[in-house]
This record gives sequence, structure tokens and C-alpha cells, in this order.
Amino acid sequence: MIKACRPPEGLSERLLGSNDMHLMRKCPCPVWIERPAAALPYRRILAAVDPVDDESKDSARLVMDLAQRESAQLSVVHVWHLHGESMLRRGFARISGAELERQIEQTRLCHLDGLSRLLANYDLSIDAPEVHLLKGNPAATIDGLTRDLQADLVVMGTVGRTGIPGFFIGNTAEEVLQTTTASVLAVKPRDFISPVTVSQMA
Repeated sequence: MIKACRPPEGLSERLLGSNDMHLMRKCPCPVWIERPAAALPYRRILAAVDPVDDESKDSARLVMDLAQRESAQLSVVHVWHLHGESMLRRGFARISGAELERQIEQTRLCHLDGLSRLLANYDLSIDAPEVHLLKGNPAATIDGLTRDLQADLVVMGTVGRTGIPGFFIGNTAEEVLQTTTASVLAVKPRDFISPVTVSQMA
């Protein structure tokens, strides 16, 4: 589904979610939110993937498949972080600096391996200049890279829990849509179940 982006008009829409957000959360097919000032044809596309998270692996392949359909320069980004790093560094669960660095490096290598495995399906290498493995907050990092690369379109996955209609977790795609100046193509997992159904007339 392709829709022109419409900015929020008031506080209630910001709190409850715009039509763009509702489509992203509930539409069973990929949702393409087009910015009014988008340059056509696209010159650069950024594919944001997460090949490590169990809920996102399927979406990562879908993101890559869709991103490569356009005749534009393709860049790929995977953003990772160590869960609970702030608590491990200075919170109640604090651990030694050496152990923290070991866990961070172990996490990096895990994500490096996952991204390498994904890229191998598309004849891409982790060392390619168009591939970015970055540590940080996913939404902010994707938004920053989008601006640095001057990407026209961000293709990324959303995450849903199997068997729970319309259940949407992880607001990275929503945050990116609210902050980026690029168009966004949001892809759901193959097993996503939309809460919207069509009632048949008797």
C-alpha cells in the first residue's frame, strides 16, 4: 500500500497515532509512506535490517528483497546494542569494566555474524562500503545515517508477535517515520495477523 505522508495536525493525533501510524500497525501488506517532496526516481535507498532478532529474521530478507527492486544505489544498515548496558556499566547490576567490554564484543560479533549471513544471500560483503554495522539507538542511528547518506527511501521491518492480531512491538519504524525526511517502506513479518477483517454479507 502506498500513501502520501500527512503530518500530525494536533495533540490528540500525536497521542493516538496518525492514519500513517494506524496503517503501519494494522495493514497486512507492506506500507509505503511517501514524503511530499520525495525525489523521483530514487537515487539512494537505505535497507535497515535486523537479521539477529528471532522476530525479525524473516523481515530482514523481505526488506532486502524489496529494497533491491528499485534501480537506486543501495546501502544496508544494522544497528545493535548490548541490552542492559547502562545498568551493567553503572546500575545495580554493575559488572567490571573488563567483563562489560567482553560482553559488548561478544554481542558485536554475534550481530556481525548474523549480518554477514544475510548479506551472503545477496552477494554483499560485510566489508563493503555500502554496508554499515553500527552500535547505538536504532531509531536515532538510522535517522542519522539516512541524513548522512541523503537516502530517499528507508526500507525496514516492523515486528509482531505470532498469533496475536495486530500486536505491534518495537517502535523503531514509527520513530523513524516521525523523524526522517525520507520516505519509509515498512515491512511486516510473513506471519503477521491484521486485526482488521472484512465481514461478508449473508
